[in-house]
Amino acid sequence: MRALTAHAPNRREAVAANVWLAALLALAVPTAALELPHPTPLSPAAYLVTVTNPGPGVGTIASDPAGLSCDTSCSGWFPAGSALTLNATAAAGNEFMRWFGDCEGTAPCTLTIDGPKTAVGYFKPAGDPYTILRHFMPGAHDGAGPYYTHLVSDGTFLYGMTLYGGRSDYGVVFRMRPDGTDRELLHEFVGGVDDGRSPYGSLTLVGSVLYGMTAYGGENDAGVVFRLQTDGTGFAVLRSFGGSSDDGRTPHGSLIVYEGDLYGMTRFGGSFGVGTVFRLGTDGSGYQILRSFDWYSGDGYYPTGALTPLGGYLYGTAPYYAFGTGAVFRLRPDGTEYQVVYAFDFEDNPGRPCDSLIADGGFLYGMTNHFSQASGSVFRLAADGTDFQVLVWLHSDSGSEPYGSLIVKDGALFGVTSAGGTYSAGTVFRVGTDGTGFSVLHAFRENPEDGRDAYGSLLALGDQLYGLTHSGGSGLRGTVFRLGQDGTSYQIVHSFSPPGPDCGQSHGELVAQGQSVFGSAYQGGSAGLGAVFRVNADGTDYQILHSFAGGAEDGARPYAGLAVGDGVLYGTTLQGGSADQGTVFRVNTDGSSFQVLHSFGTFAKDGRRPFGSVVHSDGVLYGVAAEGGPHDFGMLYRINTDGSGYQLVADPYQGGGEMPKGTLLLHNGWLYGTTVDGAWYGSVFRVRTDGSGYTVLHYFGSSAQDGRYPYGSLTMAGETLFGTTFSGGSRSRGSLFSLRPDGSEYKVLHEFLGAPGDGANPHGSLLAREGALYGQSVFGGAFGYGCLFRINQDGSAYKVLHSFPSAPRDGGGPYATPLLVGDLLLGLTAEGGAGNGGTLYTLRKDLTIAGTITTGGLPLPAVTLLGLPGEPRTDANGHYFARVPQRWTGQVIPVLSGYSFSPASRSFSDVQADRLDEDFESSTCASLSLLPEELPSGWLGDGYNVQLAVTGGSSPFTFALGSGTLPAGIVLDGETGVISGTPVSAGGFTFAIVASDTAGCSTFRTNTIAVSSHLSPVSLRVDEFPGGSMNSDLNGVLEKGESVTVSPSWHNGSGVPRVIASTASNAAGPAEGEYGVSASTVSYGTIPPGTTVDAATATGDAFFYFVRLSPFSTRPAPHWDARFTETLSDGTTKTWTVHIGDSFADVPRSHWAYRFIETIFHNEVTAGCGGEPLGYCPEATLTRAEAAVLLLMAKHGSGYVPPPATGLVFGDVPADHWAGDFIEQLAAEGISSGCAPAMYCPTSPITRAEMAVFLLMAEHGLGYVPPASTGLVFGDVPIDHWAGDFIEQLAAEGIASGCAPSLYCPDGIVTRAEMAVFLSATFGLELNQ
Repeated sequence: MRALTAHAPNRREAVAANVWLAALLALAVPTAALELPHPTPLSPAAYLVTVTNPGPGVGTIASDPAGLSCDTSCSGWFPAGSALTLNATAAAGNEFMRWFGDCEGTAPCTLTIDGPKTAVGYFKPAGDPYTILRHFMPGAHDGAGPYYTHLVSDGTFLYGMTLYGGRSDYGVVFRMRPDGTDRELLHEFVGGVDDGRSPYGSLTLVGSVLYGMTAYGGENDAGVVFRLQTDGTGFAVLRSFGGSSDDGRTPHGSLIVYEGDLYGMTRFGGSFGVGTVFRLGTDGSGYQILRSFDWYSGDGYYPTGALTPLGGYLYGTAPYYAFGTGAVFRLRPDGTEYQVVYAFDFEDNPGRPCDSLIADGGFLYGMTNHFSQASGSVFRLAADGTDFQVLVWLHSDSGSEPYGSLIVKDGALFGVTSAGGTYSAGTVFRVGTDGTGFSVLHAFRENPEDGRDAYGSLLALGDQLYGLTHSGGSGLRGTVFRLGQDGTSYQIVHSFSPPGPDCGQSHGELVAQGQSVFGSAYQGGSAGLGAVFRVNADGTDYQILHSFAGGAEDGARPYAGLAVGDGVLYGTTLQGGSADQGTVFRVNTDGSSFQVLHSFGTFAKDGRRPFGSVVHSDGVLYGVAAEGGPHDFGMLYRINTDGSGYQLVADPYQGGGEMPKGTLLLHNGWLYGTTVDGAWYGSVFRVRTDGSGYTVLHYFGSSAQDGRYPYGSLTMAGETLFGTTFSGGSRSRGSLFSLRPDGSEYKVLHEFLGAPGDGANPHGSLLAREGALYGQSVFGGAFGYGCLFRINQDGSAYKVLHSFPSAPRDGGGPYATPLLVGDLLLGLTAEGGAGNGGTLYTLRKDLTIAGTITTGGLPLPAVTLLGLPGEPRTDANGHYFARVPQRWTGQVIPVLSGYSFSPASRSFSDVQADRLDEDFESSTCASLSLLPEELPSGWLGDGYNVQLAVTGGSSPFTFALGSGTLPAGIVLDGETGVISGTPVSAGGFTFAIVASDTAGCSTFRTNTIAVSSHLSPVSLRVDEFPGGSMNSDLNGVLEKGESVTVSPSWHNGSGVPRVIASTASNAAGPAEGEYGVSASTVSYGTIPPGTTVDAATATGDAFFYFVRLSPFSTRPAPHWDARFTETLSDGTTKTWTVHIGDSFADVPRSHWAYRFIETIFHNEVTAGCGGEPLGYCPEATLTRAEAAVLLLMAKHGSGYVPPPATGLVFGDVPADHWAGDFIEQLAAEGISSGCAPAMYCPTSPITRAEMAVFLLMAEHGLGYVPPASTGLVFGDVPIDHWAGDFIEQLAAEGIASGCAPSLYCPDGIVTRAEMAVFLSATFGLELNQ
């Protein structure tokens, strides 16, 4: 063994982990399952019926005959051939919309029980404008893709699990006889708190009970241990992982039963986040972590497989090791005597140990997988770690890259490989326990008649070997196979069936013809390779027009939307065709006459992989291919609608562009499009339809605020182009932009923030209607699964119309552009829904209220329409318009000083259609003016009184609230104009008041009343109460019997102290002006321990006090603190701080990073960015120079001064550079060596990847090497990313959780606000208040 430096796993390992990553990104289904009686023994003449109400509405589904009745989800077994009627009853305030799955329509559903059935009843709140027209249900009642697993047997049946399949596509438990008959599903995983999902291991059989684990699901979506009877009854979750910070997470293996208890391992979690060994009683009791793997102390980590008992020890493998490529470890069943008995090194590297060990004759046997060299080995090891021997090297001919474990039978070892062999699809092999007699028993073939990708292990039953493949077979979703121990009689016992017949996972746009809506789906259909479908705009008459079958005569996997014209649909597929590189196809709108017009990749320099659809004009289709073409960076093509005339139109590489993906836009003889890559970060281009005049209109990423990677298509409104980028912008969440057709006037209209109030990472194009743009983002929104948004074409009035919560009650991950049919917005989601195949939804768009205001028959501009959202004004033509939500109610008041209006106002109630002729007539009258111009601020709990006055016009005047809301506790007297009361809630309240005279003349003024509290609450850690309890949330609570002296020491932001005695009647405040502090500001009373009440009424045995600042009209600017010193009876002195005001004028308390920015300010890490009043510039991009200063100040603390700069370290950092001292010290401490040889790039923005390195090097010190990355934590940080080790470790330490679900955005630019969060988390900085 050799202790060498750790290395990063390679790219091949990341590719091999794709299936694991896909499960990591899967979405949980929060469905509560009700267990019902089950016939015993299980009869093949009975089938399982499952009904689900995914919400969001409330209702009950019941069956006739009885057996099912629930409001969420329930299942029951019913005799084959019988009839079952399902009835849906909506709860009060809800409505039943329709059935999905094996039921359709709105009437009671009658099922013929000729197989397993699934019905989804869709309820929603009455009046909700958002409606799901269809839950796509591509899943089948079969498993799919068994992974890291093997079969077990009770002598009568074979039992196993699959990673995918079942009604939620989260995997199944199945059984069948060894000859493949009597196959049935015992359990379909649905996720949520009461079930697991995505099993990566095998079952353990004890008597008539099956035990197993899933990688996800359970109370914390971190996996479960479950139990199930062999007849399918009695499913129970014994343990949900991830219940605490040091609990295990994500088991990636199997259980063993040893001395009456269950033993297993988790791949993640534990004290160091890299896995555990645990023990659990078979009844779910006695859970105990026996070992938390520690990669800091020379340990293995990320364990997989099952434990192996031998000689009183439990042995296991870890595919990663601090000083090598994996380890074999052992420990006692009580967790003691843990030891790494063998470490695989780098020099004599046979690869990483995979899955479990087997014990035979005092030796341990196992396999390794050498990903980078597409090989592996079979090895033997003595129980004490000595006598390691590679028995056979596995390579391309014998099979390579094994993932499972071995079995031993009759003195021979048997195993499977996932690759290599005659057909490069894996093998079944045999070798003697001494390494002799190696032979390949079967080479898997890549065709529907055989399986491939065997990732698990074998089962020996009699003289037969049974196994599983992850893919292949007639359904392309894996197989169960058997063969003799001599390699003869190979047979596929079962091919897991494909999904269908429904489709799902739509990425492309919808198109409409009349009331018919057409779309395509990436998966599903009869062959599981996607489909074209139609549905009426109200969700009825859904049908699949064409199911793609792949092969030379058909396409497969349509990714883009469709084009429609003259009763024909045109589109593209990513796969299929004669070269399997995609197709252009056509099919009639009734599903007839399907035809492949072109197969891509059939000749040199042809295009490949068309992600975009086609645009149709005068019998010609224009499109893009993302790959291929003259330079292999994609191309633009044209083809006639009959399939003739295919030719190259343009090569985007001539403008530096690469990978055109979005559908082209045709306008005035020009084709407009985007490239995703190439010069900078993509481009917008145009070219004439004959291929001439190719011009790049804009290169993305030229500034920190610009977008990057425009995946969607362009949209034109008027003479302006609009589009989106998937990434870029100041928060790396994407952008929405506009530019003119000649490339001028480029503007970023919106930068997506990814916060709950905004979307993130838009993928599709935009819909332009009535001065607005509608679009969808893949991530962001309130739940992180995307949103539907609207924004005016000038960039104003951005609004999230709907946030997608994903499965099961709604869709998630919308990629495509919404479609407008009448007043309905129709859209698709790629995932979520009851079947996890996405949804088709409608949302009634916001309505328009519009009209014209005239005076003497002429238009009157500049009239304000109070009460309408946004308070619009009439334009030069006297027109106004505003958008209001469905069922809007309100009053609209036109106001312009010097005019009266008829009618004086208009009232609206329950608006359900556009109101476009809401006109007003006006006449001149006296001009009025409302005073005061500004209203004074108020104080929480103090009386407020302001008299309004009117100049001009004829009295008496009346006053009314035109829009907005007064602070709670304050009212407006409509006759006297007095605003008075006592505010009961703090905040800023904006409203408009209308004043009118007796002639009907009026005016208005918009004002804001800011209500503030006098003093922020004191937060003070106090002595222990009797019994040892500690309470740190009380306002200055003292123990009984203590004496206290309160000596407030006020100090301002510059640190100047001003002592105020508690008995002083007046004293100088911390800012300009005098602020009264009387003796009554120190008050005493008694309260019960652990409570805080008013001093005047409190009783009990503990004392408390409070300090309050008397009212003043102007708050100190920008910020100051009150520091209080408490002297206890034993002489102990405690000091605490109360913040008054905000430190920075541009960081209000509502800012998402307020507390973190205040933290680094009060720890004297930063003094802000300057200005008067002082600002922090939270959204500004952080430069590398600023990062150097902030990092070292946070690391070394207040008052730190680095050594003077020499100007000799970096060529771009002279000795007099403002941050030179810090930059050179950063290099001296090994935190950064610069951006290039002898260069630091001080003005360049710092990326999130660079920041990960900076933070961890600053935290851990010179020479720090993080654990090797896995490529499994973030979808955009592959295993070979240059900073992957640091990024994954940053997540493991809880410093950063990413920029979106399962994404880190390594190229995103760090803002000053984000830096405050990073610093606080890395260095444990706290805000003392």
